[in-house]
Amino acid sequence: DEDIESGRGKSTKTRKKAAYAGGLVLDPKVGFYDKFILLLDFNSLYPSIIQEFNICFTTVERGATNAQKKSEEDDDEIPELPDPSLEMGILPKEIRKLVERRRQVKQLMKQADINPDLYLQ
Repeated sequence: DEDIESGRGKSTKTRKKAAYAGGLVLDPKVGFYDKFILLLDFNSLYPSIIQEFNICFTTVERGATNAQKKSEEDDDEIPELPDPSLEMGILPKEIRKLVERRRQVKQLMKQADINPDLYLQ
């Protein structure tokens, strides 16, 4: 009992490091910003779903407006997924372009003979 009270009897567990790197978290710099700074992750869950199911304002059927809904029953309707044969919408198409371009840039950055000026772009 004496060992347990002094802490010597406790088993120490060591945590294993994660096998993957977590997301990038940037600490804000204090000061006034007169320009917008955007950091967007197009490999995350929602952009992936948008691409997979072709979800876009041009492909998903929109229901009645708010004024029309008030006159009808107040049920929440879930729109149907676009038909797979439908042409890819604007939003999924643009997200796909950004993801592909990001992959190209990452491959370019891995090259040993890259120009330092090009690397900074």
